[in-house]
Amino acid sequence: MPKVRNDFKVYPYQATAKPGVEQWQVRSGSTDVHITSNTLAEAERVAAALNADPYYLERGNTQADRAKMKPTA
Repeated sequence: MPKVRNDFKVYPYQATAKPGVEQWQVRSGSTDVHITSNTLAEAERVAAALNADPYYLERGNTQADRAKMKPTA
């Protein structure tokens, strides 16, 4: 059974370049920002995935994986 974590949490965020635009950040601790999202649902989804697998954002991003990707254009 995998270890249950609660290290990654969602916090509200306002960028100085975009005042009035509501954004959300997924952080570990108080300063380590992992993503910034425009929707709360997306931020909560990523936080839940990171709590289940801390390497979630790094999966599929090796040099071999990138070489296998097909160009979109």
